[in-house]
Amino acid sequence: MSLNRLLRTAPDEKVLQFLDPKVLELCRLVQPELLEGDKLRDVVARLLNTDTVVNDPGLRELVVELLPDNKYAELISRLELSRNSPLEVVRQEIQTNSGRRRLKSFLGVDPDASLPTSDSLDSGCVSASYALFNHQRRLGQKAWETLTRRPYKVLLHLPTGGGKTRTSMHLVCQQLRESEPSVVVWLANSRELLDQAADEFQRAWGALGNRKLNLIRMWGDYQPDPLELQDGILIASLQKLHFFKDRDIKAFLRLAERASLTVIDEAHIALAPTYRAVLTGLSDKCVSNRLMGLTATPGRTWADIDQDQQLADLFEREKVMLEVDGYIDPVSYLIDSGYLARPKFRLLNTSPGLTLSDSDRAALSTQLEVPESVLVKLGEDPARNLRILQEAEELLSRHKRVLIFCPSVLSAQSVAALLEMRGHVAACITGETPDSERRKAITRFRANAPEPMALCNYGVLTTGFDAPTTSAALIARPTLSLVLYSQMVGRATRGVKAGGNAEAEIVTVVDPELPGFGKIEEAFRNWEDVWHGTTT
Repeated sequence: MSLNRLLRTAPDEKVLQFLDPKVLELCRLVQPELLEGDKLRDVVARLLNTDTVVNDPGLRELVVELLPDNKYAELISRLELSRNSPLEVVRQEIQTNSGRRRLKSFLGVDPDASLPTSDSLDSGCVSASYALFNHQRRLGQKAWETLTRRPYKVLLHLPTGGGKTRTSMHLVCQQLRESEPSVVVWLANSRELLDQAADEFQRAWGALGNRKLNLIRMWGDYQPDPLELQDGILIASLQKLHFFKDRDIKAFLRLAERASLTVIDEAHIALAPTYRAVLTGLSDKCVSNRLMGLTATPGRTWADIDQDQQLADLFEREKVMLEVDGYIDPVSYLIDSGYLARPKFRLLNTSPGLTLSDSDRAALSTQLEVPESVLVKLGEDPARNLRILQEAEELLSRHKRVLIFCPSVLSAQSVAALLEMRGHVAACITGETPDSERRKAITRFRANAPEPMALCNYGVLTTGFDAPTTSAALIARPTLSLVLYSQMVGRATRGVKAGGNAEAEIVTVVDPELPGFGKIEEAFRNWEDVWHGTTT
């Protein structure tokens, strides 16, 4: 029995229980007629999916409560319980892992649908052109010269949208060609970056390779044995490789002996203790092992100079960056040349609806990022979400693709659902979104359909997401990190030469109680003094 079918037969007062109270409040504020009849069920269907319901204890029990007698009997059979089992036994069973899987199957979803197939593990050989722009070629040559001399380390510094991944894949392919057999380990900390790296390597090696190689994926549901790789590339999440290291240090060291080159994407994350241990373990095992970091902003924070210096020390201050005669910074060159869109920054002020507690204020003064508790409060504020909704509708009136960065899962889900209910094309992606739905939403957003579309997200599309036709970003997620802010801006600034737009509109929501950024003109050179050792 599908979840949608169950919702269609349930009374309104029960369907309302599927909605978060904050979503109800926002709906009543924006469009109260959505909370009855078929419109109510459409709102719930857009906000919820079977995975979300099955993973929530309260919603699981509500599903069981709403089942008609014949379907309740079918569920008991699926759970392999006695026909006369009391309701309390059924409730206890669906709290177990096996019970949740059977409930998911009962609701019409294959519990194993998101698991990868063995076919997806094949490296493949793709014949395609893989040329670099002139500025990428010059930067790649400088990086290779630095990487192949002591201390065999380099940080590749190129603005978001400048082609870090494509440029670095040329270097990866060069390493694999010149050292045969060889193993390259590519590390990142998000599914989007890892997917992007795997796709990009297949394109790169198809054009630049000299033999068939193995590509092993190690993130999410992929569970390979890294030691099976003798010649090729391992693309792995830092979390998975950290677990592999802790589980079997000897096996990890054997992998390190084979790793002629280790690449870390978004290198500013490398100072986290667990990640740094993985990185140094791979790159320092043999004297000749090489280490390459990739970043658009070579500092970890906005104001913590000690951590910025630690990052510079990790790469022994060996950094190459795009430098163009006649330009103070490469961002201006890339904009003038059409590789990046010219951003137009605008601030969206909100009313002071957020009341910070003493603990919130203390956290803001001592932490390097806006605390999760503050983000949650922002995401629950109906007036703020209404302001985001109104601005999103304004942007959709003049842009085909609008990316919205929300402060919480609740906010992202609510804004997307209400945009849909008000006649717009919208979707939502968060860390809780199942893989199949995530791929569907991203494919739809990237497609060249004529209808304007908004993609709301929380915490997942700041890196590794490339939709060049995106021409507007609504940044409603406050941050103390110039790195994160730059990444969000960069999702909408692909230029004409990169398949994007001549201009991009960047709207940043300003909360009176919180610090933040409004533009990033000077971001690229913010850490130059650290890398050149001129700090005091």
